[in-house]
Amino acid sequence: MNQTFEKAQSATVTLQLNFTKKSLEGLEPGTQRRYYRDTNPKSPKGFGLYVTPSGAKTYFLTRTIDGVTKRVPIGRFPDLPLAMARREAEKCAALIASGKDPTKSKRASRARSITLSQVFEDYLNVRGSNLKASTIANYRRALDIHLKDWKPKKIGTITRDMVETRHRRLAATSKSSADNTMRVLRVLFNFAMGKYEDESGRPLFHDNPTRRLSDVRVWQKPVRRQRVITPAELPAWRSAVDQSSIVELHPKLTH
Repeated sequence: MNQTFEKAQSATVTLQLNFTKKSLEGLEPGTQRRYYRDTNPKSPKGFGLYVTPSGAKTYFLTRTIDGVTKRVPIGRFPDLPLAMARREAEKCAALIASGKDPTKSKRASRARSITLSQVFEDYLNVRGSNLKASTIANYRRALDIHLKDWKPKKIGTITRDMVETRHRRLAATSKSSADNTMRVLRVLFNFAMGKYEDESGRPLFHDNPTRRLSDVRVWQKPVRRQRVITPAELPAWRSAVDQSSIVELHPKLTH
């Protein structure tokens, strides 16, 4: 490697290189990310590859999308063979030419096939820091015990009928567990409805199937907790009642 080439690499500019399997295998990592542009006429314009300091090699396609120049990732070398990467880059270029953003398309494609388990993990990534450990444990328990067979299902395939049937089955053993499980499911569907969008930014999921339980009124009514005051607690209770009565009759006394 000549001195000019080494200097260009250290400046983190995009270098010209005829991509072959051998030439890509020979690329070494540096202290900064290094970018290479393919000069092979078989490749679409803007097709390249970058090498991270850790040695990871990723194909990309440079295009202007909505007025912003982006490097759209195509895949990893050597997992994705060079010939296949070129074909994927051509598909990506055609998608952009039709006015679509491949990054948004890929995100929407993942969202359309997202499973209940993946929704839960996304939910924890977004909301987990604001939840108590006991709340997270409760959610996991509901999914692992009562909705285990639904975890690999695409969330869009879970219907109102399925929810009503599962709730009825769980309620036959424990009404509180049935309600708790469906409350967890309701939270995850509400999250999915606000989180996942199509290529145009419109919500992918419009219905929360747990609404069926409200429509048919099968949620259990909350039981008010009742507690008897012990003789030892009676003086303090009387004092509190007397104080509240004074405040009610003479509010100015509190100022």
